[in-house]
Amino acid sequence: MGMKTEPKIALLGSNYGQRPDPNIIALARHLTTHKDFKVVIVMARGSQNYWPADLQSTLKFVNRNSIASISMLLKANVVFYTHSLSDIFRYAHKLPFIKQAIDGKLVFLQHGIIALKKTLSNGKSLGDYIGSLEPTFDLMVVSSRAEAVRVSELGIPQHKLAITGLPRFDQYQTQAQNPKNRILVFFTWQDETQLKAKTRIVSDAIANLSDKPDIDFAHHPMMKSSAANFDISNYSLLITDDSSLAWDFFYLGKQVIFVRPGQWLIPKNDFVTQIANNPKELESCLALALHSPEHYKVDVRRFCDFFDQDNCARIVAAATQSNTVETGLNT
Repeated sequence: MGMKTEPKIALLGSNYGQRPDPNIIALARHLTTHKDFKVVIVMARGSQNYWPADLQSTLKFVNRNSIASISMLLKANVVFYTHSLSDIFRYAHKLPFIKQAIDGKLVFLQHGIIALKKTLSNGKSLGDYIGSLEPTFDLMVVSSRAEAVRVSELGIPQHKLAITGLPRFDQYQTQAQNPKNRILVFFTWQDETQLKAKTRIVSDAIANLSDKPDIDFAHHPMMKSSAANFDISNYSLLITDDSSLAWDFFYLGKQVIFVRPGQWLIPKNDFVTQIANNPKELESCLALALHSPEHYKVDVRRFCDFFDQDNCARIVAAATQSNTVETGLNT
């Protein structure tokens, strides 16, 4: 009788241990279907309950910044994180010797199609952000070849890029697409003062509309305000700033209006008619969107290469050094 093979350890961290990012949830659920992996989640104390109930009962959780999290980081076969290596341990991304001590592959899963914008909500440039992470990952997941080109232009070596698609897009192939005349307002993480200013623009614009649409406000998980759970299949239009949720709406053929967004690497002219910087501009955008549902839709093939349920499978293949996944730009 042969020796029993021990499962590989897949260590997952997200959002600095707070509420889990949708990409990490999707990947964790995918990994539970593989007997080859033992999945371990790093979370801050008290944050485990933010995970779906089915995963809470099946996965192992360890506290962020604990001795257990450091131990798992050092022994894991593959480590996935969405924001920085500090998703696992607070100062891990600032300690070069930790990277040298890790034998497993480090995968920057990212939390959205971040290479489509130049600046982050905190004013830090995208190049500085990704550049600061580059020493802490062996592989970075991107949504498309077009995104890979942009990330490469920001200084990330081509051999560190895996063109796989994002985990959370797997669910959209089976999700009921039931557009309704309902609007979701969701702004990305930022200073509370900026958030209130953008929220006021929305409220003032809605107040001036003769036909009031149904609107739900949801808060980013990293904001002080409590986050709301929502199903984007219930909405036909998103009002946001720089949130990567915009690309999910585009993926499902829905409309997006941007309120005071940052700068994107994609051509600004593609979005100039759906950008609002004040209530009057937003009122005009809404009037057009509500009466011409096709107006603000975007061709998703410009930023997404895959339209299947295999994004997670491609990511796992890349992380385990399978030769079935396109990495770099010269393959």
